[in-house]
Amino acid sequence: MPGRRRQGAAAAYITLASLPLTFLDAPLAVGATLALTGLAVPVLLVLASVLIESSVPRPVLTQAFTWGNSASAAGSAGAAAVAGRVVDAGGAHGGFGVAAGAAVVMTILALSGLRDSSPEVPKSSEPAETTPPNPSATRRDSSTNHKTP
Repeated sequence: MPGRRRQGAAAAYITLASLPLTFLDAPLAVGATLALTGLAVPVLLVLASVLIESSVPRPVLTQAFTWGNSASAAGSAGAAAVAGRVVDAGGAHGGFGVAAGAAVVMTILALSGLRDSSPEVPKSSEPAETTPPNPSATRRDSSTNHKTP
């Protein structure tokens, strides 16, 4: 299954798994539901990295990962602030409602990405700026302990 489809499926799973948190009261049921919901988080993180890697040219891959991680951190911080206010005003169910709402938005965004028909970004193994090789530089071949050009 392509990465975008897996991302959509994982987002839909986390949405469906988080919805019961808005009405469950028993601590054991809440804990079990949180554990089931949490199963999708590492999947989504890995898929985000795979999709970033497949959609940007190699010379800017580090920058793309940095932007992705920064966006994730900003989203987490913003969601925590909103959820904290909602919990203060209306209790835990409201906070879980914020999480479920965010999961719904994530699912919509992930599923809308399935219709993206943009072509694959060509990969280049060369850096953006190349420098000519230094002919006097040598390296050691560890298997034979000989200098090789």
